[in-house]
Amino acid sequence: MDATRESVSEGRLDEPGVSNSEGGPEFSARAILVGVLLSVLVVAGNMYLGLKIGFTEGYAILSAILCFAIVRAFGGRLTILENNIGQTLASGAATTGVMVSVIPALVMLGVPLGTFDTMVWIFLVSIVGVLFAIPLRRQYVVMEGLAFPTGTACAATIRAMHAKGEGALKQARMLGIAGLLAGVFTWFRDAVPSIFPAITMLPFQLAGIPAGRFTLGMNWSPMLFGIGFLVGPRIGASLLIGGIVGSAVLGPLLVYAEIIEGPGHSTITHWTMWFAIPLMVTAGFMALLMNGRIVLRAFQSMKEAAGKGKMAGELSFGVWFWALLVTGLGTAAVMDLFFQVPFWMGVVALILSFLLASIAVRAYGETDISPIGTMGHTTQILFGGLAPGQILTNVMTAGITSGCANSAVDVMQDLKAGFLLGSTPRKQIYAQFIGTLVGAIVAVPVFNALVSAYGLGSEALPAPAAVLWSGMAKLLSHGFETLPPYAGYAIAAGMGLGVLLTLLETGRWKKYTPSPMGIGIGIVVPAFFTITIFAGSLVGRGLGRLFRNWKEEYALPVASGAIAGEAIVGVIIAALTVLAIL
Repeated sequence: MDATRESVSEGRLDEPGVSNSEGGPEFSARAILVGVLLSVLVVAGNMYLGLKIGFTEGYAILSAILCFAIVRAFGGRLTILENNIGQTLASGAATTGVMVSVIPALVMLGVPLGTFDTMVWIFLVSIVGVLFAIPLRRQYVVMEGLAFPTGTACAATIRAMHAKGEGALKQARMLGIAGLLAGVFTWFRDAVPSIFPAITMLPFQLAGIPAGRFTLGMNWSPMLFGIGFLVGPRIGASLLIGGIVGSAVLGPLLVYAEIIEGPGHSTITHWTMWFAIPLMVTAGFMALLMNGRIVLRAFQSMKEAAGKGKMAGELSFGVWFWALLVTGLGTAAVMDLFFQVPFWMGVVALILSFLLASIAVRAYGETDISPIGTMGHTTQILFGGLAPGQILTNVMTAGITSGCANSAVDVMQDLKAGFLLGSTPRKQIYAQFIGTLVGAIVAVPVFNALVSAYGLGSEALPAPAAVLWSGMAKLLSHGFETLPPYAGYAIAAGMGLGVLLTLLETGRWKKYTPSPMGIGIGIVVPAFFTITIFAGSLVGRGLGRLFRNWKEEYALPVASGAIAGEAIVGVIIAALTVLAIL
């Protein structure tokens, strides 16, 4: 029997809705209220983080800790099941990754987007993703007992907090202190009065040009430092390599050879992205192909689940079927009415997205790594053939795949935690629906405020994920003739390096092989981002060796606090700037 299955009472959780906890309320008003409050913070923080560095956090464990601590701080006490509902709702709101990839890519491509239209589209796509995941729960979570490491860790965290709540409060206090300090620093760095510098550039020249023109320096950012804590030295070093290659090597060479007009992040990235994009996309596809058994098992599991007649055990089959039909057709209709994507193409994208989301969930359950971006780029490539030259169709159909996969992965992770804790799956799904609604409502105005205040594609908000998506759309729509000089060689080199690094990652050299995704992101963000993250990863490793117990207990709260503190204050500053208060 799988180790995860042994941790629950045998047979008690084979049917959805059977609790394995000590009882008490579950889907309560206070759990929903705290979850909604956390959702707003999670969405705002994730938006700032994603537009700055290119990836977002799920926040399941952090939401679980904060949910517990907030109620305790007001003298209340959540049950384990309420705690899990609160974190499910908050982490569900975080599944708006399309707001840092697809939507900003369209803005970069000059496509006008309405606020209401975007909200409706995000909500429907996210709901469809949740519904896609429901038929897979019984097979992936109950029958096969896939690991879903983050969901398992979240369940363990919740159990530990309720077993010894004082430890959780200490972690929450540490998170709060780190967040407060990071927020104060961010205010006095970016707002009024401006006391701290944002960036310190390196004091030397490359090709007779100051290093600062190539973004070489240190960014004094608690968020980036906290990210370094979390990702560790291997990813930190990979980002640094990408930053050096893009800014310190290719940048001066491109300027010297007069291939680009001059130094500067946007000018250099306009060329170097054609090395970074194929590097990341090729590595993603290679990793998926080399784990072909994941794809095969995903389809086999769907077939087995359907054969047992229990496709939608968490909801009645009728509710699940009609919900999926209405939201699916609604998504295709919205694509047609708001974004001029033909209805039939939206339906094709939804069918394809179900298959790809199933693969993404399987991959995440086995490895804790979700190939969401790769799934989206798969759809981009396919629609490059179905709708050649149509950039909006290319990005929006792929956005369906990416958004559905993101939501499916997140809800399955939460359902894994709920399986271990004895939560009612149906109630978790309802919480996910509420979180998705909150996320869709909050994400768009936060995005607009950040873009208005800092500028999209700027050094402050480089939006590397959007650069990747828009670059793919341009290439697939216009072909190689629109590329800058010598970019074809960069594409070939990026593809070759992606294949090589992926092969090395699967062998005994994995420990010493830099991450192709890390290098790719490092190339398209300013170098001072990567230098700061690398410094944070080194400090985290050093503290781990000197104070191992402290790191195991407090590294996550401190790093999360630093990330959340800067992100939240950054959003506040953006809002005040838009309102002309600052």
